[in-house]
Amino acid sequence: RQALGSHVRQLITEESQEVATLIGDGLRRDGRALFEKVRMRGVGSQTFWASLSATAYRTDSGRYVVTFLRDVTDRVAQEEALEHARGQVLRARQVASRAERLASLGQLAAGVAHEVNNPLQFAQAALDALTESCDGPQYRTHLNDIGEALDRIGSITRTLLPFARMEPTAMGEVDLNEVVEFACRMAGNEVRHRALL
Repeated sequence: RQALGSHVRQLITEESQEVATLIGDGLRRDGRALFEKVRMRGVGSQTFWASLSATAYRTDSGRYVVTFLRDVTDRVAQEEALEHARGQVLRARQVASRAERLASLGQLAAGVAHEVNNPLQFAQAALDALTESCDGPQYRTHLNDIGEALDRIGSITRTLLPFARMEPTAMGEVDLNEVVEFACRMAGNEVRHRALL
């Protein structure tokens, strides 16, 4: 009722003034304008959301515009709440998808570590046998190189194993040295040909 007799531009808030221009354009072009959601001024400094329908009429005495407003504040609030809920569901799905991928990666890491460990143990046993039977210094360097390579492979597979463990998260004390050493082993294998860690 408070809007009766008021010009639309007086009721539309400043941030929605471009809508007032579009209303004028629509009335001049089509004789009508319709907007589902426009921010309007209410009592005092209060604002509300309204759907707006404006129609231009010509009579012998001049041109008139009749505008109907309907308060849709509750509907807009429900739509915003629904959009917020959709966003939360989407984020939850993304988290679940990431967790599934990590679980799959853990299973893959366990499989790779297991498959590599079997031939690694065989190679280590063969190296031990060779080391006992070869005394010459010409063999010692090569055997040491092979031993270091096998140690590095073993270190990599041991690094993969924690990813495969499906243990519940728990709060507790953590040895930061172990965490740093684990991170260094992971990063070291990645950067050892390009940088010194």
